[in-house]
Amino acid sequence: MYKEKVKNDNEINQKRKVSGMKNCRKEKVLQILLMNSPQPTTSRLLSSYLGVSTRTVKQDIKELNENLKKCHVSIQSQRGVGYFISKVHRDKIKDFLDKGELVDEGFSDLKYKIIEYLLFRSTYISVEALSELFFYSSSTILKVIEQSNKELNKRGLSIIKEPRKGIKLKGSEKNQRIYHAHLLKNKYFSQNSYQNMLDLQAYLPEKIVERVQSVLTEFQRKDDVILTDMALKALIIHIVITIKRIHEGSEMPLSELEIFNLKQNKEWQYAQSLARLVSLEFEMEISESEIGYLCIHLLAANLRQNEAEIFQKNLEENDLYQKLEQWILELDQEFNTCLSKDSQFLMNVYFHLQPLLKRLAYGINIFNPWTKKMKLTEKESFEIAVQLAQKIINHEKYTISDDEIAYLAMHIGASLERKKLINKKIAIICVSGIGTSNFIKAKLKRLYPTLNICAVYSSLDLEKEDFDEDILLTTVPLVVPNKTVVQITPLLTLKDQEKIEKVIKYQQSENEKVILTKYFYPDLFEGNVSLKTREEVLKYVGNILYKNHYVDKKFLKGLLGRERISSTAMGNLLALPHSFEGSVFKQAICLIILKQPILWDKEEYVQIVMALALDERAKQDFELVFREVVWLVEGIDNQKKLLKAKHFKDLMKIIKN
Repeated sequence: MYKEKVKNDNEINQKRKVSGMKNCRKEKVLQILLMNSPQPTTSRLLSSYLGVSTRTVKQDIKELNENLKKCHVSIQSQRGVGYFISKVHRDKIKDFLDKGELVDEGFSDLKYKIIEYLLFRSTYISVEALSELFFYSSSTILKVIEQSNKELNKRGLSIIKEPRKGIKLKGSEKNQRIYHAHLLKNKYFSQNSYQNMLDLQAYLPEKIVERVQSVLTEFQRKDDVILTDMALKALIIHIVITIKRIHEGSEMPLSELEIFNLKQNKEWQYAQSLARLVSLEFEMEISESEIGYLCIHLLAANLRQNEAEIFQKNLEENDLYQKLEQWILELDQEFNTCLSKDSQFLMNVYFHLQPLLKRLAYGINIFNPWTKKMKLTEKESFEIAVQLAQKIINHEKYTISDDEIAYLAMHIGASLERKKLINKKIAIICVSGIGTSNFIKAKLKRLYPTLNICAVYSSLDLEKEDFDEDILLTTVPLVVPNKTVVQITPLLTLKDQEKIEKVIKYQQSENEKVILTKYFYPDLFEGNVSLKTREEVLKYVGNILYKNHYVDKKFLKGLLGRERISSTAMGNLLALPHSFEGSVFKQAICLIILKQPILWDKEEYVQIVMALALDERAKQDFELVFREVVWLVEGIDNQKKLLKAKHFKDLMKIIKN
């Protein structure tokens, strides 16, 4: 029922056909112009060759020039003569074409579409068939496959090619399932979880998502367990993939020792119960190995039962809790916080760490739709979470993703908000779990002390709850008759606050601002700097700070170490590297403007680098400093002015204005 799934989805296939044909046509435009270069080619000749109107040709060339902007080249035109590619631009445009960079902006990268398709089939398929299916040239398909293997190899997978057979995805059953789940989570998990779940239902056949969702609802009722919304969606995806693989005759191979170890956990009984429900619903046999795989995901899902009561039992004998207490005490000393005195925070993080460590041990990825915004708007919480993650890494020897760090930051942010102000009011409907709910509740209490928060609901309660509250703050689209509903994000951005204030007629005072000018110095500013890599930049700014006696040598090492945990690129061409190692002799910000943007991490380009050297005295002001720095480059005008700044006086003028 899953084979040739892409072909069965007529709407997606039609859109893919139109966009793919368009990209294939644009490739041909470049090929013709390169072949004739530097002689011009008329739009009439191009339209005749491509079988489209001259108007379509002109539109294609306009879009091509938008695509080519990132290479700093373009297709030239001369009125009454035609289009041509200059000798100066020829090599860069040829390289652009060779790399297969013409992807459809309306869809995810062609690379992931091909991988996803191959994950849905176990047999070989020819490159020509893929070319016809996705409406891209065979040469582009081959180049994309080559690029895909670079990422797949890191996950123990590869796309292999056999003569007279075609291509096929190769890798262990475990790696294929984990990566498939990773793709589906990234595609269907976002702020609008309800709509994305509908999209996932439309993507898969025979109402399988609805049926799995029904099974999990019955599982929670029957076994008296609670799944967070994020855990629920993750389990839906993993069970869907499991059903698909079992139907294809591909089962998860677990060793007898692995199964024995899994049986020692209480989640094994839950996995057996869930397996029975799945087996009845889908009329299929589920082996002990597959029950073990379900158990792994239940371990990672953080099943909750009477947490507060469990939390009080045998804590003195719990190694993880003792280690957590030690880490939090160290963080309090490093950041001048009182997290160790917040019992609710300790309980929440303790219960969060248990499944987190299981996810890391079994290679299960978790997706956090708020990671980027969390890094930007809750910098203090995120930085403390980065340091907590480093302590976990040192102890457990695992790598922790930014998405996991962002969830830790939400727990930390909830605790920090609780300490600022108490008292407030509202009913909160949140889909992302207890950490996010507590974060929203605590921040609302600080922002609006007169409000009275009566309840916190999960999305599972939406159908059965009769709301008594007059105002509902929800993180999902919701319509409730005769109730005032305000949709917000879990981070309670300024836009969210404005929505709330319109309803409750509450005016908040302006936040205290920090004066940036006191952190900038003439000997720590350089413009038009030629560097090519992130490592070169970090060493460069570190050496400027060290040679001018602002920091010690350990600070330089800390800059590199901090970047390895989580990227400090902030968008808008800005990076804010910093270190919590070594000594700061004099608080300062080292600012350099690069001659050309460089690729800082997998996604972000950076041209403005501000290295923050803040000592213990300034840690309570860290977020204020950060917000002001980010604000400095948010506007296009400010960004342009900064990029043009050649002297320290230019910088001071921008800041003061």
